[in-house]
Amino acid sequence: MIGKLTRTRAGAGAVVVAGAMTLAAGWGVAPALAGSGHSHATTGSGTYLNAQDRMFAMDTAQGGKFEVAGGTQAKYHSYRGDVRAFGVEMIRDHSRESWELKAIATKLGITLPKQPSKDQGLTLHVWSKLRGGGFDCSYIPVEVVDHQLDIAEYKDEVKDGANWQLRAFAKRWLPVLQQHLKHAEAALQNTESCSTR
Repeated sequence: MIGKLTRTRAGAGAVVVAGAMTLAAGWGVAPALAGSGHSHATTGSGTYLNAQDRMFAMDTAQGGKFEVAGGTQAKYHSYRGDVRAFGVEMIRDHSRESWELKAIATKLGITLPKQPSKDQGLTLHVWSKLRGGGFDCSYIPVEVVDHQLDIAEYKDEVKDGANWQLRAFAKRWLPVLQQHLKHAEAALQNTESCSTR
């Protein structure tokens, strides 16, 4: 099914929210739906950025905020050591990634979003209501899918991006995201049952 999904964080937002809500529904969490929060990049200089570069910069900025906030929730809401450790890894790595992206964006005159998308915010809201197994059963599957989509998006930037700085950034961070996916998949294997009752 992943192959049929839009391979951007904005397109994945609905998938992430639907997954979080579906898994959380049995845990008594039913937030209101939010609209899409996809933003558009702006440049203040004459530096050329194609549509791929713009989308990549915006989605990566929002995604980084989402990963740090989600990792913080994992650190405090999960009762499992491997999930808490994964959350700490998300905080550390995506904070560094965000700082590096912000430095590139400043040089390119790009204004990045300062918070996750509305869909990502809704997912974080769902997670804020969950603890223990309920949290793990929503957080970990979403992280697996999100990192699969992120890897595809970073590969698209390396292949189709016009700006060398953003292409180099994507190439540098791709192995880190692939390592995150391995860790998320390992945590998913350790999740025995995600039934809601």
